[in-house]
Amino acid sequence: MKIKELENKIIELTNRVEKLEKEKAQKHEFKVGDRVQFKSWEEMEKEFGVDECGDIDIPIGFVKSMKCLCGTYATIEGLYKYDEDDSCVMVDLIDSTCNEDSFNDYDYTLSMLKPAVNEPKQWDFTEDEKVILKNLFRKY
Repeated sequence: MKIKELENKIIELTNRVEKLEKEKAQKHEFKVGDRVQFKSWEEMEKEFGVDECGDIDIPIGFVKSMKCLCGTYATIEGLYKYDEDDSCVMVDLIDSTCNEDSFNDYDYTLSMLKPAVNEPKQWDFTEDEKVILKNLFRKY
């Protein structure tokens, strides 16, 4: 009987910790100009689950073709409400570290993002330097 009580207590505490972590993640107030990072697929899957198509189950879904965005950084250019009850806030993003041309083809929500932490330094190359680097062999 004592083991069953302990198991129930562990489950209860685990649920409370998960709830607190979720609340903590949602409490961050983003504003225009903030640097943000896309959550990992696993983070969003754990937080929101997946739908029948295998996409992250949030309003304005995070589809499989967006997986390349996970872990990349961007800057918030604008915020606006998607619906009446403020449950979904849409985001316009700029200055992305994503190398995909399709970056501007998607719609984004705050639920896909977290504050940017430990963003790697971005190099600032001249146009001439970019041409030189593009023409180097990949092994260099």
